[in-house]
Amino acid sequence: MMRHVGAGGKVAKTLYTFTACHSLLNMPNHGQGMTLALGDARAASPWRIIQTEALANGSVMVTLKSLSAFAIVPAVDYAQIAPEHRPPVAEAIDRLLNSAFRETPTSVVDHCRSALTVLISRWLVQSGREKDDALALDLGPLAKRMEANEMTCVANAAQIVARLHARGKPNEQQARGLRPPEGGDDEFALESVGLTLREFGWAVR
Repeated sequence: MMRHVGAGGKVAKTLYTFTACHSLLNMPNHGQGMTLALGDARAASPWRIIQTEALANGSVMVTLKSLSAFAIVPAVDYAQIAPEHRPPVAEAIDRLLNSAFRETPTSVVDHCRSALTVLISRWLVQSGREKDDALALDLGPLAKRMEANEMTCVANAAQIVARLHARGKPNEQQARGLRPPEGGDDEFALESVGLTLREFGWAVR
C-alpha cells in the first residue's frame, strides 16, 4: 500500500492487489516444466516451473528453479591455471555464460563444445601429459586422450557433447536421421563443463 497527500491535504491511498493465475492449473501438467520470465524487456530472467499448488485461500503457488548457468557452471579459480592459458579459458567461459538459456540449444551446445576443447587441451598441456600440439586438437581426439589418462568422467562427458554438437548440423540430421539438440541437451552440456572444471581442480570451492 502506498500513501500520498493529495489536493486539499487529503491522504490518498493506493492498494495494490493481485489475481491468482488459475489458468495455469488448466494447462498440461499444471504448467510444470514451462519457462516463466520474470522482469521486463530491460532486464528479465528465465525460471522453470517445477511445482504448482492450489492453496486453501484460492491462491496459486508456484515453485521456481532459476535457469542460470551460474548455478551450474562454477566460478573458475584462475590461480590454478597457468598465466598463458587464462585468456582463452576466460573467453570460452564468458561466451558460454552469455549464451546459456538465452540462445538455442544448438548454439549453447556449440559454446560448451568450444569451452571443453579449450579446457581439456590446456589441462593436458599444463599437466605435462601432452605437448603444445594438443592445443590444436578437436574435442573428439581430446576425449580419447582423457580416456588414456584415466579421466573417464571427463572423457565420456566430452564425447557426448561432441556428438550433440554434430547433431546440430543439418547434414548430419539428414544423413543419419538424428534429432537436433533440444532443451535439456544444452543443460547436460553445461553440466559437463562444470564437471570438467571440478575434476581439474579449476573450480572455486
